[in-house]
Amino acid sequence: MDYLHFKLILAITLLKDCWPLLFSGIMVSIYMKIDKVMIQTLLGSIYNGYYSAVLKLSEIWFVIGVVICNSVFPAIINSRTKSIELYYNRLYKLFKLLVVLAYTISFITSLFSKQIIEKIYTRSYLETSTVLSIHVFSLIFVYLGVASGRWLIAENKTKLNIYRTFLGLIINILLNYFLIKTHGIKGAAYATLIAYIVAYYPIRYIPI
Repeated sequence: MDYLHFKLILAITLLKDCWPLLFSGIMVSIYMKIDKVMIQTLLGSIYNGYYSAVLKLSEIWFVIGVVICNSVFPAIINSRTKSIELYYNRLYKLFKLLVVLAYTISFITSLFSKQIIEKIYTRSYLETSTVLSIHVFSLIFVYLGVASGRWLIAENKTKLNIYRTFLGLIINILLNYFLIKTHGIKGAAYATLIAYIVAYYPIRYIPI
């Protein structure tokens, strides 16, 4: 009975810690699709097709930040048992690496957006190169969001994930509604970038 009681307490504790991550995951799923839904509603399937095609060229880079964080974060967490200073020093280096990598990818992609679009798709998609140039800079804040999300889990501050993701989702919906009407699919790219900046700029969460 003591064993079952212990297991029950452990299960309840884990549920309390994990439910914010569950809701954050649901909101992120909505977050990453809401622009397409709103373009479909406000502009139609043709523009949604253009936008979706361009986003593939931008979002394909998102996985790199996830892979890097998954690879190095166990070592970062382990360093906390040795020294808090070492822990935050490694966090700083991770964020610096991600920022440099994201800026490099973003600037190169933005600079050669027309050539990339023409090479992968056709000249009929060239007008969407501006969308790629805008949206690709969201990579910077996505990388920082992934890393700061790992930090929030390590510090058992997972509720902050809900707050910031919810804030980003609301801003994304509102900006999409107004900017898609005035700027078309470029407006959706701007809305997504701004929402990522507000939600995932980590300076407010990490004391380094």
